Amino acid sequence: MFNICETPAPVKELLAEYRERRKIYRTDKIAFEGAEGDVYNISAPFADRGETVIAGRVERRDSEISCVRFFRRTAAGRYAATVARALVRLQDPCVARLGGALLIGGTQIDTSPADDGQIVGWRTAYLKGPDTESLQFWRVGPHFMKDVRLLEYKKRLLVFTRPQGGAHGVGKIGTLLLDDPEDFNHISAERAKIHRSHFVDGEWGGANELHILKNGLIGVLGHIACMHADKSKHYYSMAFGFDPETQACSRVKIICERRDLKEGAAKRPDLTDVLFTGGLLRGGDGTAELYTGVSDAEAHYAVIDDPFREYELG
Repeated sequence: MFNICETPAPVKELLAEYRERRKIYRTDKIAFEGAEGDVYNISAPFADRGETVIAGRVERRDSEISCVRFFRRTAAGRYAATVARALVRLQDPCVARLGGALLIGGTQIDTSPADDGQIVGWRTAYLKGPDTESLQFWRVGPHFMKDVRLLEYKKRLLVFTRPQGGAHGVGKIGTLLLDDPEDFNHISAERAKIHRSHFVDGEWGGANELHILKNGLIGVLGHIACMHADKSKHYYSMAFGFDPETQACSRVKIICERRDLKEGAAKRPDLTDVLFTGGLLRGGDGTAELYTGVSDAEAHYAVIDDPFREYELG
């Protein structure tokens, strides 16, 4: 178990704590072939038709009208585009499993009818199928809500949401446990319990990937963010523990920041200090591979201490 947290801490405090314990064992950029654009905001690698595959957001440097494509591993740190169709107008992919089927989610965008490239709407959409070549539309979350994440839990469906606006400010995390996974939709997601223990007012974040731990708790991988006075954005990879039966959460902890990784390109100057967490592969030696989008232009990985181990040992 973990110590329950009810009061959020600001990014500045969490970052200072992280820098005292920081351990980065190895890191590198990931190279993609056949992308026809920048690849960033990736998933962790997953198995697909006997191959190791990554889902990545693909777009031109001067645009945010993106698609999600799939890339198979060809060598260490190198991936090539597969024949699976591109998922158009989808951003920031995530991967889950439900009843043995593959779920691919992401932020589905709407653009202005004037065709001026302005994004005017969005929601989290999920496609479902046996593999990446057989995906069909399944469900969408509420309008104007990104970062809805799903996990099959004891034949039920654990849902993490991220409402914004009003009492939710620039973004909070909500949780919901559905007895029947087929009940998930844009209406049921609005019933999520909203947690106030993750982000102080004016800061925001969300869940990116959910892991079932050996003791039945959930390890939540996500991002936490703030904006400075110069309008620059600062995103960090973070983690916390969650008890799905009581809906109690542990304190958020930062697990990686941009300066930990190799130098590289940025989409814009205000996005230089941005990590958008993708996924995590846990090792058996107390370490884990963290996969993340970097500065809205690249994808990197880092070997770090397993952020969920303490929730299993506590």
